[in-house]
Amino acid sequence: MVNGFFREGEPLKSDAVFSLIPWGTGSDLARSVKAPGKIEEALWVAATGMTLRSDVGLARFTGHDGEDASRLFINSAGFGCNGEVASRANRSSKRLGGTVTFLGATFATLASFKSPRLSLDWSSSDGGGSWEGPFMSAFLMNGSYCGGGMNLAPRGNMHDGKLDLTILPPMGFVGAVAKSWRLFDGSAEKVSGVKVGQVEELRAQAPDGEKVLIELDGEQPGCLPLQASVLKDGLSVRGGWLQSPALKSK
Repeated sequence: MVNGFFREGEPLKSDAVFSLIPWGTGSDLARSVKAPGKIEEALWVAATGMTLRSDVGLARFTGHDGEDASRLFINSAGFGCNGEVASRANRSSKRLGGTVTFLGATFATLASFKSPRLSLDWSSSDGGGSWEGPFMSAFLMNGSYCGGGMNLAPRGNMHDGKLDLTILPPMGFVGAVAKSWRLFDGSAEKVSGVKVGQVEELRAQAPDGEKVLIELDGEQPGCLPLQASVLKDGLSVRGGWLQSPALKSK
């Protein structure tokens, strides 16, 4: 989504501005930057909205060809079941909308997903930490929403130099479906076994050598191991951060 603004992690033009016209499957980034869903209103914001310097994530990972790869993300990154879901959703029909597409892909994936082991270590302003164990999904959020409306970072901030980390434990199909509403209302941290925190740099690998798919802004470009970091204030983003009375009255 934003890779064309950079070359080798450096901006091509420091004065370039990214503005979103929602047209994708989930439109999750639009929720974070307050970009309107209607095309005429989105164009109005693109022309007159507020521009803020915003963080961008940088991911280094293993591509599908087995070679080292790198890619930028502005909204979300993740791995595990969500990587499988992204792969399935991108192969599915989108005619019923983003939420339905992602829910269908999620339920289909959960029916056969086997939770692998994950090894994480990270750095942050509190000194960082590490974690290892079986898991279902892990999310690294720069924005607040992903997966067609899941609110995985209710306190997310695209301007704080950090990524919000959420790790979901193995739940099984019935448990995951029963608790899925908490992923949408911003209360995932209340589910037993869920771990949350903020990171500035993170390294993830599958210690047992299993292939664990990743997702970056809804795409599925490769697998673990992965290293993610933040380009603080890396890109100017224009959105409806503070919508005008004219837009609100439409």
